[in-house]
Amino acid sequence: KGGSFSTQKKANEDEDKEQNPFRTAYDGGNLPITEGNPDIFDPATKRRLKDHIVWTLPEGFNLGHLDFEFYLPLFMAGLTIVEEPYGYLAVQGVRDLVAFGGKNHRLHVCVDALATKLKELFKLDNPVVARRAMVVMQQLMTCDKVTETGPEERRALASSAAGDLGVAFKEHFKGLAGGLNQCRNNMIKAGDKAATAVADLVMETLEVMEVNGGRDKEGQAAAFGEIKPFCPDYASVTGAGA
Repeated sequence: KGGSFSTQKKANEDEDKEQNPFRTAYDGGNLPITEGNPDIFDPATKRRLKDHIVWTLPEGFNLGHLDFEFYLPLFMAGLTIVEEPYGYLAVQGVRDLVAFGGKNHRLHVCVDALATKLKELFKLDNPVVARRAMVVMQQLMTCDKVTETGPEERRALASSAAGDLGVAFKEHFKGLAGGLNQCRNNMIKAGDKAATAVADLVMETLEVMEVNGGRDKEGQAAAFGEIKPFCPDYASVTGAGA
């Protein structure tokens, strides 16, 4: 049953605290991450790293040795946790896995599971969780785009897997757009500053989906037709449907 915005938010947080598989795995020492030293100085940015994660993989191993079908959905489950350090551990873990997996074309096997999880996250009445989910959605749409021109990048461009992760998600756009529209309506009803900012982020996320969801035979953004019926307020940024 429904309840107030704050009551539902509290219920979501309590449930995640007790049952969240990411929290359970981390507390049990079953995730290859740990909290980094916040006082470490980064010479590149000339700032302290503050909250960050360290991947505790065996010597000679990197993220490519992980089972993405197992670990990425598990880290995604942690995006619902607002308590620290679990929240930033999950956020940064997802960020790292998506960045590596996109560049190395490891995410196509995860599309169905990720789309299902994102739809669940969009339905939660929590602006922090909704923002996290949309940041991930946008990253997934662009993480396999190749912009460099070196030999390895040219080989990636020649691969059929290069740059089409957004297209692979297109079959889920109807459900994702519906979830985003529900999220936007929830945030507008909440009315506070944080929720309003998330409502605006919904439209930005839909734009990224449209731009990266592939083209039809006429060269139009094919994703627009998957988005518009489920988010009536959405206006194309590519001229589709004009």
